[in-house]
Amino acid sequence: MLIADGVVTDLSRSGIGIRGNRSGIPGMDVALSVDLLGLEEPLCIAQSQACWVAEFRFGVALGPLTLKEKKHLQFFLGGRVTPPRPRRWHRRP
Repeated sequence: MLIADGVVTDLSRSGIGIRGNRSGIPGMDVALSVDLLGLEEPLCIAQSQACWVAEFRFGVALGPLTLKEKKHLQFFLGGRVTPPRPRRWHRRP
């Protein structure tokens, strides 16, 4: 079992990019506890797998999520969507 700390560099509904303090192995099973800004509890994902590794960076494909995990992830990702900027129309004289 590998226990390590890291920083999330990319996050989507299907995976997480991580820069860690240890190297992993492609295909290794991963359990994650991720602190997300704005959420009181960490996002805990029990089943996932490292799909690529490059030194201390790796991509994790998320396994099946519980309803609670899905809601945490959707809340965080939904709150991060930047609304489109309003257009400013200028009248030409």
